[in-house]
Amino acid sequence: PIESRFQENMANALNAEIAIGNIMSEKDAADWLRYTYLFVRFFRTPQKFGITASEFNDDPTLERKRRELVNEAAQKLNTARLI
Repeated sequence: PIESRFQENMANALNAEIAIGNIMSEKDAADWLRYTYLFVRFFRTPQKFGITASEFNDDPTLERKRRELVNEAAQKLNTARLI
């Protein structure tokens, strides 16, 4: 099956979304991630992303995981002084 490689370049995409004003907060970024193929793959192959059954039970929309990923991307942008 085709896998998403979006996670590798998420910082670039996040930067673009911030620059055009689509993302203004962490919540916006986590919501934005819901519309990506990466999010679809979270549910189809969770083990590839380190998602356990208990994480699904505790957080069925994987909001914590999404926030974790966008925070990592934002930290990369911050380190590069882009945001």
